[in-house]
Amino acid sequence: CIRDSSLHYWIVRIFNVVCLNYVLSELIVSYLYYGIGCVILYKLLLMDYSRKTAMLSIILLSLSPINFVFGAVAPESRFFLTTVAIFYAIRKHNWLAVGILGIVAALMRSFSILMIVPAVVEWLGTSNIFEMIKEKRFKEIGREIISFLPSLITVSYTHLRAHETDSYL
Repeated sequence: CIRDSSLHYWIVRIFNVVCLNYVLSELIVSYLYYGIGCVILYKLLLMDYSRKTAMLSIILLSLSPINFVFGAVAPESRFFLTTVAIFYAIRKHNWLAVGILGIVAALMRSFSILMIVPAVVEWLGTSNIFEMIKEKRFKEIGREIISFLPSLITVSYTHLRAHETDSYL
């Protein structure tokens, strides 16, 4: 079974050795995902905002009424973690991490294909691809496209996976 071989399954099993209760282990792991996601979100917010604003954002997220889903035995905290990590990787221009995290997110939610939109916008805004096309610097264009290839592979994978299940949602 694919689910039994997932990383999440093994993390829960490790916690279950100590807790001796799968539900408690799932809850602990969900809170860990949420906590790590909050740390990454804080680092992401620090790129554009003050420490005070970043901390206030984390506090308000943690106190919001919808926050209960992050502590449930459900994949929401995992998806939160991967989504925030993708946006952080996009801002750091780590396209390999964007691609890998995109595939992980696509395994949880098919509509993760939409993550490619901010990735493309950031890449186009920072790659100077249009100047290279004007100046006919084809080697550099190739290098730029190759650097973004993992993200494009994610889109292809997600698209194929959605067609296998006949749904993007």
